[in-house]
Amino acid sequence: MLFETFLYTVLLFIYFAKDSLQLECRIPIDTIMSGSLNYDEWPLVLNAGTTEFFTLEPHTRDIVVEINKDLRLACPGDGNYFTKFYPLTNIITVTCIDNQEFYYNNNNNHENHDIFNFYDFFSCKAIPESSNRLNMGTYEIGFQITATEFVPLIWSTYNGQTENVMSTYHIISRYSQRVQTTERIDFKKGSHPVLKIDDFYKQSYVSELMDRRIGVLNRQRYFTSSSYLARGHFAAKADFPFAAQQKATFYHLNCFPQFQPFNRDNWFALEDSIRRHDFLSDLETFTYVEDILYLPNAMNQLTTLFLKNWERFPVPQKVFKRIRTIGNNVREYLFVGINHPNIYSPEFDFLLNEFYDVCDTPHYSWINQQLRVNRRNPLRGLFACLDPRNS
Repeated sequence: MLFETFLYTVLLFIYFAKDSLQLECRIPIDTIMSGSLNYDEWPLVLNAGTTEFFTLEPHTRDIVVEINKDLRLACPGDGNYFTKFYPLTNIITVTCIDNQEFYYNNNNNHENHDIFNFYDFFSCKAIPESSNRLNMGTYEIGFQITATEFVPLIWSTYNGQTENVMSTYHIISRYSQRVQTTERIDFKKGSHPVLKIDDFYKQSYVSELMDRRIGVLNRQRYFTSSSYLARGHFAAKADFPFAAQQKATFYHLNCFPQFQPFNRDNWFALEDSIRRHDFLSDLETFTYVEDILYLPNAMNQLTTLFLKNWERFPVPQKVFKRIRTIGNNVREYLFVGINHPNIYSPEFDFLLNEFYDVCDTPHYSWINQQLRVNRRNPLRGLFACLDPRNS
């Protein structure tokens, strides 16, 4: 009888205490966003002992760490450090204790550690600084967290003969659909081999160049205050959840000459559709350009467009985006857009007509309805969905 009473008491305790039992630490990202911590100054969140970004919990977008498991955080950049740690440091490993408490083991001695709430270590002195490097023939954009450790975010392929970026690869995480975006910044040259690359996007430079290539009248027809070449992202800023990652997309190694309004209309609508749909998986994302845009010159002859002498730095004709789910039951989707001025011209329709559009099939039922309706509108950018099995 005594044992039964004891067992009953234990069961009651477990029943009433189960909701308070924590087997994990949870850092609520949305709560932090609405709080006082500066979004731009959040550290990089990495898997312990690695140079891989930590995967947030889908739907909640929380950072969830099992008890006694580690989390690595970094504030890369000269003079950057965690604001509430002494001695000053820009990279730490913390261990989950319970709920929102972690211990920071500065001396590798588990008996001598300090306990912190996540608010104490989720702030850098400044925004984590991005960088880029050439690694085995591929340019990588990311973060140098130690002298020997680099955390890649975007992989970029460069063509040395034509002097332009041809493609990028990055991962769109499942939690990007509710991302908060940070302000735009100026594009960085970084390791891009082309000198004075910013000049190629100045309208005065482009106007003078196009006057020579296609003639003044054609330049005035195709290049206007609303139809001009902008820096189009390969990997979109909003594809990444943290401010430091978003600002790292502003490298010339991650952009190409893209006409407005195609850049901000249909192409943006595609990127937004991808982020908003839950594929139940992270997405491998390949964005690449093909062919060279041509326009008629003063003699009505089709002329390919380059922004540098000696047929260097071409204006691409077609932009592709291929996304692929990760894990079991792999699904793949492929899109193409025609990079053209925002006026109707039969040759632009002709370029799109070489592709068999399947946007109205069930496989693409998730794309933005506005994009579906406007995909043949030249004022928003000609666009099509493709069957990835045929490409």
